[in-house]
Amino acid sequence: MKRVIIGTAGHIDHGKTTLIRALTGRDTDRLPEEKQRGITIDLGFSYFELPDGTKAGIVDVPGHEKFIKNMLAGATGIDIVLLVVAADEGIMPQTREHLHILELLGTKHGIVVITKTDLVDREWLEVVEEDIRDNVKNTFLRDARIVEVSAVSGSGVEELKEAISEEYKKVDQRDVERHFRLPIDRVFTVHGYGTVITGTLITGRIKVGDELGIYPLGLAAKARNLEVHDESVSEVEAGQRVAINLSALKVGDIRRGMAVAPVNMNMSAGMLDCRATVLDDSPFTIKNNQRIRLYIGSAEVMARASIIGGAEIKQDGSGYCRLKLEEDVACERSDRFIIRSYSPLYTMGGGIVINPYPKKKRNAPGYADELKALENASDREFFKYVLSSSGVPMKTDEVSALCSLTVREITRMASDMQGCGDIVSSGGYLVYGGALDDFAHSITKRIEDFHLHHPLKRGISKELLYSRFFKNMDRDGFDMMINILREREEIRGENLLSIPGHIIILSDDDKTAAEKVLTGLKDNLMPPALDSFDLNQDLTDYMMEEGLLVRIDEEICIDRGAENQLKSVLSNLFERKDEITVAEYRDALGISRKYALAYLDYFDKIKVTRRVGDTRILIRGGEKA
Repeated sequence: MKRVIIGTAGHIDHGKTTLIRALTGRDTDRLPEEKQRGITIDLGFSYFELPDGTKAGIVDVPGHEKFIKNMLAGATGIDIVLLVVAADEGIMPQTREHLHILELLGTKHGIVVITKTDLVDREWLEVVEEDIRDNVKNTFLRDARIVEVSAVSGSGVEELKEAISEEYKKVDQRDVERHFRLPIDRVFTVHGYGTVITGTLITGRIKVGDELGIYPLGLAAKARNLEVHDESVSEVEAGQRVAINLSALKVGDIRRGMAVAPVNMNMSAGMLDCRATVLDDSPFTIKNNQRIRLYIGSAEVMARASIIGGAEIKQDGSGYCRLKLEEDVACERSDRFIIRSYSPLYTMGGGIVINPYPKKKRNAPGYADELKALENASDREFFKYVLSSSGVPMKTDEVSALCSLTVREITRMASDMQGCGDIVSSGGYLVYGGALDDFAHSITKRIEDFHLHHPLKRGISKELLYSRFFKNMDRDGFDMMINILREREEIRGENLLSIPGHIIILSDDDKTAAEKVLTGLKDNLMPPALDSFDLNQDLTDYMMEEGLLVRIDEEICIDRGAENQLKSVLSNLFERKDEITVAEYRDALGISRKYALAYLDYFDKIKVTRRVGDTRILIRGGEKA
């Protein structure tokens, strides 16, 4: 079933609230001050029953210019607007301002309602209607139906109901499959229930018991109860006015301007890259570092504008800008907003969010062109942009936040795109296919260079590669791409990485030098220092790695035969005794104390023995004797 929200708009005292009462039989003014003064101050809510039984939500907005921020909080989410114009006054300043706002917010459907028709004659009505047509000719209401109504006599009310029913058929169904999102426009307490919030569900569904995130603060609560038009329901859908009874949160924790969305979406933006449009009758342009008032969702925040690719955005013009907010807001890509001057208060224009979490500097070369390409990008295209512009692996939940999508939505999209190679997913990370190709080229080139300069080494240390060349990358993401390249057999090795097919071939000079060392150290338990052989470091490392040499400490190096002798003598001593001293080991080997101590320290290090006071005991099978 299609759900829609009907909203009023128009100048103060043009009969918006009275019109709603005539349509529904209910008064939307709920505040004592509203009833006392006879004007709408804050948002009012009701519903209208369509012929098919659908209850369309109604949002009645204040018309006074002092309460424009309240009007803006309710304008988000309106599907069909009733632009109310009093017959005795015609188009007035707030009529035009409300119309501007609705146009900037992307409203597509509406009906013009001329009220108080009982106060004027037919000739005057025709003049008013002509003036209305002239004022709406360049807006979404250019082809809108005009209905004449008198709340006093009731004339035109049935015609208006029929017009609403016809307009309802033209409205597209909101996306109920997308994640849920609800800008909060009211917070209050109900005795016996606790905290209640209300708002228009923009997308998705919410069920009783669902976990809810409250943004931009990142609070969490459960939907304890749900109501639509004063009736308890188990589930609500996009396009409905909803009241949610929250668990765990107090009224003071929440305020108008926050939003409800799935938990862990991290929907908290402090800087927005946008396209902004300035109205042709705005008294101000948008200039660099200009302080403005931003209205987005149901929130009002202060911000500073920085122009991208220019110096200012003039009247009746549009351009790209970065808005640096003075406090975070909960918003998503493609959200529309209104800009008003800081002081005095005028509606300057509005725009659309292109990137709610920009990473690039606004003056980066070509960035304005990037924003132009992203302006109408699909979720899939923006997802691809986020990963490709990053150039490194990103955690799935981080991508989720940047794309204004849930982890589940991102995972599903990544799975669809993985087959064509655009996106690679592994171990909770995502990487753009082109970035993985660039990484593969870069790392294989570095490994090949290492092989060229160190032909006797099996490979380069993975730790060295990361710390020297890839520290800008998340470590787990780096490991993820290394594992993918291993699986593709583009590289091999665990801690030492090499190119497949790499083999070590000793030159004749290397063979001669190695033979000289092995001859000089053969079975020698008091060997000369290794540097006395003038051996290069790579050949030394190669002989160690191949097991031809054993490094005892920084000064002493022996061959494998000498190590076997040391172990044999040590084993014979422990067959006769449970513990031995350095002197006993020295005498059994017939060497100096310096060497005996070094060898026992070596056996301690490789967990063959353990020092206890001035003696050593044997460690058997990993257990201490």
